[in-house]
Amino acid sequence: MKNTSVLSLFILMILLGGHTSGQETVALKVCEDCLQEEFRKTFTASTVALPPTHKDSVSFTLSYSSSKTQKALLYVGDSEYIRVTYGDKTLKAGKFTSKSELEQPFARYLIPLTLQSGRNDFLVQMSQNDHKFFTVQPKLILGAEIEDVIPLYYAQNEPARSANLVSILLLSLLLLYSLYQALILKNRIYRSYGLYLLSIVLFLFLFSDEYLQWHLLLPKHLELYGAVNIIPQGIIYVVYTEFGLVLLDIKKKYKWIYKVSRVFQILTLLITFTHAGYLIFSGGDQAFIFTYFFKVYALLGIISTYMTFYILFRIKDNLKWFLLVGSTIIGWAVGYEIFQIFVKGSPKPRDFFYTLPGGFMHFSFLELSYVVESLIFLMGINFKNLRKERENIALKERLIEQLKEKEQLEKQVNELLSHKLKQSEKDLAIEKMMAEGERNKAKLMESQLSSLQLQMNPHYLFNSLNSINDFIISKKPEEASEYLALYARMMRNILKNSERIFNTLDQELQFCEDYLKLESLRFDDRFEYSVIRPKHLSTLEKLVPGMMLQPILENAVWHGIMPLKGKGIVILDASQSSEKEVVIEISDNGGGIENLGITPPNESYGLKNIKDKIDLLFKLYQKQVTFEMINLENKQGFKVRFVFPEMDRA
Repeated sequence: MKNTSVLSLFILMILLGGHTSGQETVALKVCEDCLQEEFRKTFTASTVALPPTHKDSVSFTLSYSSSKTQKALLYVGDSEYIRVTYGDKTLKAGKFTSKSELEQPFARYLIPLTLQSGRNDFLVQMSQNDHKFFTVQPKLILGAEIEDVIPLYYAQNEPARSANLVSILLLSLLLLYSLYQALILKNRIYRSYGLYLLSIVLFLFLFSDEYLQWHLLLPKHLELYGAVNIIPQGIIYVVYTEFGLVLLDIKKKYKWIYKVSRVFQILTLLITFTHAGYLIFSGGDQAFIFTYFFKVYALLGIISTYMTFYILFRIKDNLKWFLLVGSTIIGWAVGYEIFQIFVKGSPKPRDFFYTLPGGFMHFSFLELSYVVESLIFLMGINFKNLRKERENIALKERLIEQLKEKEQLEKQVNELLSHKLKQSEKDLAIEKMMAEGERNKAKLMESQLSSLQLQMNPHYLFNSLNSINDFIISKKPEEASEYLALYARMMRNILKNSERIFNTLDQELQFCEDYLKLESLRFDDRFEYSVIRPKHLSTLEKLVPGMMLQPILENAVWHGIMPLKGKGIVILDASQSSEKEVVIEISDNGGGIENLGITPPNESYGLKNIKDKIDLLFKLYQKQVTFEMINLENKQGFKVRFVFPEMDRA
């Protein structure tokens, strides 16, 4: 466990009772008025300064005879836990000793002493939990106090502290801007960008809490910072991946790499949380980490490399360069730090007290690279928004043209409908007055059938126009353009077939598919639909009465699907058709006929239209169309079945 070595040393200290007999005596280097020189030699973390000499734990004695009572600073090494006992006093120091246990703030390695005149004996106990080597090199600096050292610490690491605080400040400003865009202006892409910035800021704050010696989060357990710091790093990679998915619209356009990215995110969270948990509960067993965990991290490296090459070579969107350039900068900073630490062997790369020459630490490059990367990502977002705005302008221009075409088509449909209705009324009046023969009756019935052909539910036309307006008002020009294109095609088909009583099955199925697509767009994919065509292509050329299926589909959507809490399903199935007849079934997963509100004295407009058509078809052509409405079992839906006999071409 984490405190095993410390506990052993504490017990040893009690058994010794403060005496030094039986302990190894180590030579002590003593100097006077040499603080600045010795400070530079000791705390400049170059590869030649203070090489590691011991591992795990060590105990030894020091002795110094002073000619007078005086202040001094004792340096014994840089281990995680240090205990110095002299006389009846025990001083605690080291990297992981809590601030409250230190003799004075910042007295982690330079321990303040008050030497007595005469012989001064010291028992030094040092231990390390992570099985790393540490330095033992006792020095006694006479005539110096901890207050003299603090300005030296701040002076030597000022560049690193400045880079740290400037990075947090700039990233926080970008975070505030992204929150404004996401929450006030409802700009969706800034949500993922803001989460990415937030994860970086939290990581840097947690790191600063340890590095700048604040210790606000874990004041009593400094040894846990290394483990806890792993978690926000994993979250950064997860949120970074999410931002990339949103920036490049990968979910819509590249299904495969989207799934790979999700696997990468899940594995990253599992591995980093497991890594952190293991370090916490194992007492920092780094040997196990290096043996096993880094092999698992290699898997993440392989997946991320695959994702990078996929984006580089498979995705054609120029937005990818903003993502790749920003990521390259971070990759360079991480690679530089790894190279300096593990290849060049630069010691103490993340310690407030041990600073590289010049005061600029390896991690400072990573912090600043986060700022540069975030600015590049912001440029990418602005580029995407600008491109989107240009596309919207082009779509709006096309929308205006489509609206003009829609108005012309509606005018033609209305004129045609009005003409047909007036002609039907006129013919009916003539028929009543003159009581002509059966030929005129047939002609009249054909006129009535043709009029019924054009009598689409006016609510549907009105709602379609409202949906187009809603798309435009809500700044969805792409949806409005697609809706208008389908709407215009339906109107053109109505005009084209206005003089025809029959359409081919292919034409009627296409018309129905357009209608279902329109409704799906209008209701934001509240339901799924499927149009199943006949097994034999020749069946598509068979004739069926026009505009008979659309009212049933409308009832299925409005009365069957809309009351549902879950997602609806509408199926138009013509696969049972044969050479002699066309069989069409329309089914939905609604609540059944009770929810449709179709009861004979208050019959729906569409169903009355269908029954009138069936009667007229029989009177004119002696062709009986079968029309059945069926409640599915356990109110699991509703089905309408048409059987059209073979029709002669009109």
